[in-house]
Amino acid sequence: MNKRRFKAFRIKGESETGIGIAEHVGKESIYIASLYYDRQLSHRDIFCAVGGHVYGLLEDDDNAHIRLCDFQMKKSFKAAFPERVYFRTQSYHESFSEPKLLAEDSIQRRISITEVLCGKEEV
Repeated sequence: MNKRRFKAFRIKGESETGIGIAEHVGKESIYIASLYYDRQLSHRDIFCAVGGHVYGLLEDDDNAHIRLCDFQMKKSFKAAFPERVYFRTQSYHESFSEPKLLAEDSIQRRISITEVLCGKEEV
């Protein structure tokens, strides 16, 4: 199995939600997503948005390890995803600065954008 690593950060506004996701190999980002929702999402909805987005990127021999920043996660949330997607929460650390900027960017632009970096094929 190919282990892919992701970090995610969310910002909940009064009437909108921004989610930033970065896939990284070592310290280098190879994929970024700045996801915008024109409504305030619940924790479960945010969890499903992150997990669903990442799951859609996986090939048959991939599994995903997603670190969520300052997130309340219930066991029932995890049940929605197959064993190929693993979640972990942790407190804010500077390593979350990129996904945080991506979440802020989505709120400012009011649009979702994804980009493949480092010469990988378009997803």
